Amino acid sequence: MKKVTLVLGLSILMAMVSACTNSKDENQNKDTPKKVLEVKKDDLHTEQGYEKMLKKYGITLYKNSKFKKIKNTNDGINAIYDVNNVSQEEKEKVKKYIDNELDKLKKSGWGVEKSFGMAMKKESNYKVAIQITQSYVSDLKIHRISYSYGKVY
Repeated sequence: MKKVTLVLGLSILMAMVSACTNSKDENQNKDTPKKVLEVKKDDLHTEQGYEKMLKKYGITLYKNSKFKKIKNTNDGINAIYDVNNVSQEEKEKVKKYIDNELDKLKKSGWGVEKSFGMAMKKESNYKVAIQITQSYVSDLKIHRISYSYGKVY
């Protein structure tokens, strides 16, 4: 009988301690304000915000391109633009455009690796990386320009 009373007493004690701990956590959660994610108009996940960022760094969009989508990648944020013309001539024009944009960045102090379409620049405690590439598959009538943006800490 003493063992049953002891076990029953310990069970009640554990239940009370558990209840007290849970109520403290609930009270703490009520006092803590919840973080609300605000979407700003210049957020990089919007077409306007991404284009504003490109403009900030002196990058102009290709004249015959049309916005398609923005997606997150492991390395940052990628904006994709379709090029209406899928001809070989247009492919060469886009390649020249990308080379000219990278040359502009190089002249303004960026480190550029043209073979990868990559430019990097140090800003405060991180490096900004921008990559401009094109995808061209004439059989599938796909011609896209991709602008990738990321920060390296």
